Amino acid sequence: MFGKVINSLVNACKRRCIKATTGWKKATAGWRPYLEQTVPLEELDASMMSASIPSFGYFFMLLLSAVIASFGLLSNSAPAIIGA
Repeated sequence: MFGKVINSLVNACKRRCIKATTGWKKATAGWRPYLEQTVPLEELDASMMSASIPSFGYFFMLLLSAVIASFGLLSNSAPAIIGA
C-alpha cells in the first residue's frame, strides 16, 4: 500500500521537475545567439592593468570615507562608521 503511495509521489515530483525544466528552457531559449567572443589573454591583462591604476577620484573617496568614519568615531555613531 505504501509502495504505491510513494511511487505516485515520486512520479508527481518527476512531472513537476520536467515541467519546471521545460519552463526554464522556454524562458532562456534566446540567450545562445548573444554569447560574446572570447577575449585574448594579453588583451585581458592589458585591460586589467590599465583599470587597476588608482586615480584621483579613488583617493578622494578614500579620504572622504576616512573623514566620515572619524566623525562617526568621535560622535560614537555606529551607523556612520559602518556607512563610511
